[in-house]
Formats: sequence, C-alpha cells, structure tokens
Amino acid sequence: MGPFPQPCRACARAWSLKGKPVVIGGRGEPGVERDGSAPSRGVVTTATYEARAFGIHSAMPMSRAYRLCPQAVFLPTDFPEYRRVSAIFKDCMRSISPYMEDRGIDE
Repeated sequence: MGPFPQPCRACARAWSLKGKPVVIGGRGEPGVERDGSAPSRGVVTTATYEARAFGIHSAMPMSRAYRLCPQAVFLPTDFPEYRRVSAIFKDCMRSISPYMEDRGIDE
C-alpha cells in the first residue's frame, strides 16, 4: 500500500501531524504491549516522507522502525476509514469520467 493511509490520518487529526515522522502499521505500538507481554509482530503499512528519511519503509517490522526513529508518531491501521475515504474519492472521479478502473482502496 502506498502513502494513501497517511493523508487520511493527517486530515482526521487536523494536520497536527504535518511535517512529523509518522509510521502507520499493526496496532500502532512498536514496543511492549499494554499488558506487558512481548511486542506485537506488526509491520509498517506506510510512513510519511519524514519517517522514510530515517530509513523506515513498508513491510518493515514495527520494532525496527521504532529503533530507527523512536520519536516518530506510531499509529494503528484504520482500514474502515481508508475504505470510506477511498469511496468518496472514487465517487468524485466517476462524476468526472466514466472511464475509471477500480484496482483497490489506494489505487
């Protein structure tokens, strides 16, 4: 998945994350779980360009992303929201042209 989820999050948070390293993936917590158990095995779904400057990329383990940039904002995935925003965008595109091919929520 490309950087599509990050703008969804940024808009939802009133641009408070603009310019910050943001990593989206798993449950959003790269460290120890809330109950004190071992870290989750989540992976990075996407990251802002600011986070990518630290070497963070999609499919990287969240724990490695944390080691590369502990000051990043880590957020969980929110696929219902991505589907909602994607549907709005695609409806807008279909109102302009009947020749839109739907390939997924981020394409």
